[in-house]
Amino acid sequence: MTSTEKISLCISILAILGGTLTTSLSGKYQMEAARAQIQKDVRLAQVQTLDKREQLIREKFESLMIEMSDLISYLDANNSFPVAVAKERLAKCRRAAFALSAHAGPSLSLAALTIVDVTNSALTPSSDNINSVIEAAKAISASSAKLRIEFDKEISGFAAQRGQLEGFSERDL
Repeated sequence: MTSTEKISLCISILAILGGTLTTSLSGKYQMEAARAQIQKDVRLAQVQTLDKREQLIREKFESLMIEMSDLISYLDANNSFPVAVAKERLAKCRRAAFALSAHAGPSLSLAALTIVDVTNSALTPSSDNINSVIEAAKAISASSAKLRIEFDKEISGFAAQRGQLEGFSERDL
């Protein structure tokens, strides 16, 4: 083998090694880019799912608040009323609370069902004693505050999850 042939053979071997290395590195970077895009798409889908769930809970919470408002407006407009009619209106509140519970976390679900239960108890006080009416009013007030606190916690939880998902995707890309 002549020196020209040796040089040609060395150049061919180097070209093959260079081509193989370039292909390997290119493939690796393409694979990493594809993996990053998949992670980004998955995070985007998770954020969209989270947004839909939050919107659903907001809608169900609003429905419960509307039903409770309608009940309170009815009671406020009528100094005396048949308890059966008030209970029918309360049934709509209960249905709205259960609809919220189907999608909300345990704390918000409990708070929603508690406000309905406390209101139900207030509609049929155990005695004509003014103290029982005052206690019922306090219980309604406390459970209303608890309901709002739990709703705010649930919505804050969505914001925190969204922040984690969005922060993760930007940090990893």
